[in-house]
Parts: sequence; structure tokens; C-alpha cells
Amino acid sequence: MNRKLFSVLLSIILISVVKCGYIHLQMFSDSDGLCNNLFMGSYVLEGACVDNIIIECSPDQKTIIAKKYESNECLGTPLGKEVLVTGGCVNVTSKFECTQEIDLPQGVNTIITVRHNSTEEQCPDYKQGLVELTYVLTNQCTPNISNPNKYAYIQTCDETSYTETDYKSKNCQPSTQTDSISFPLPVNSCTNTTDSLSSYQFCYIPNF
Repeated sequence: MNRKLFSVLLSIILISVVKCGYIHLQMFSDSDGLCNNLFMGSYVLEGACVDNIIIECSPDQKTIIAKKYESNECLGTPLGKEVLVTGGCVNVTSKFECTQEIDLPQGVNTIITVRHNSTEEQCPDYKQGLVELTYVLTNQCTPNISNPNKYAYIQTCDETSYTETDYKSKNCQPSTQTDSISFPLPVNSCTNTTDSLSSYQFCYIPNF
């Protein structure tokens, strides 16, 4: 799939979702509390059941309420809820906001994973029923979440694959490289059930 077609597909996605409310989560790799070094983020459809959780914005959009359920369909009484403040950094490394539009970073190639509730008959028309869009920025040193002070990795992508290179250092020193693995793109994981989400993964290449 060429770059022009990717751009067209992404434009259709944006047109399809701008009418809906989304929760935007941003994750940052810096630990100084300033939230400057963005490395990944996601847009989740407000009120949709995703991984047993429903996320909604408060009427004034100053807080986000996340309710966790036992069932995959988010039925019954919630097991619990968490209230998050929008705007500033949360727990040093994350930021939440309520938005009506999906606005992707434009300065670098981005690995996109779209999760949707289209059935097999509709796939690969993943634009319909979009409930979550996750993006991962490439070409930057990203700390390993499980051990950020010791390990890190760099991801790159193009129209046919993405590559992850691992390092045994937090700053991705070339001499500490341990592994490099490539994965084919795009990936279309389509299900024919209504109780699990399908997904579509590809490399978004901005028009520089």
C-alpha cells in the first residue's frame, strides 16, 4: 500500500470520527514532570467498552471517569472507578484530555493501530466502528516501561514493516544494542464476533 493511499485512509478515519467525543491519552518518556517527550498516545471513543473499561468525560471536561467491569460487554455494576484530572501531567508521565478530533503528530512516521467493532463481512473497512486508535512515534529512544533506567528501544517503520531495536542502556547507546526484529505491515486482524474488537495496524507517513 503506497503513501498516498495511507493518507487517504487516514483522512477518511478522521472524517468518520470527528463527530464523536474521544479521550486522548498521551504518554511521555521524560521523568521531570514537564511532559515534553511524547512517545505514544491513544484516542478512545467516549462511552465505548474497551478491555472491560468505559471511559467518559465529565460535563465540564475537567475530569475523566474510568469504570471497570467484570464482563467483556461492561454490563452490570462497575467493579470500581478512577477519576483523572485533564490537562496537566498525571503521575509525571501521562496527560489526559477530552476532544472531538483526532490529531496525529506530523513530524515523524508513526505506527498506528486501529481497533474497531466491524465484523468479518465489513473488514478491512476498519473505518466503521472505530473505538480506539493508538499511535507510537518512531525514530526516538524510548525507555522500557518495565525497567526504564536500564533498558530502552528505538522503533522505525515504513509502508511494509516496522522494526524494534533493543538496547541495554537507557539512552540507546549503539554499543549496547542487543537485538533488532522486524514485523510486516500492514496487519489486519479481523474477527467475526461482536464481543471482541478487530484491529488494523499500519505505518502512517506524513507528507513532509
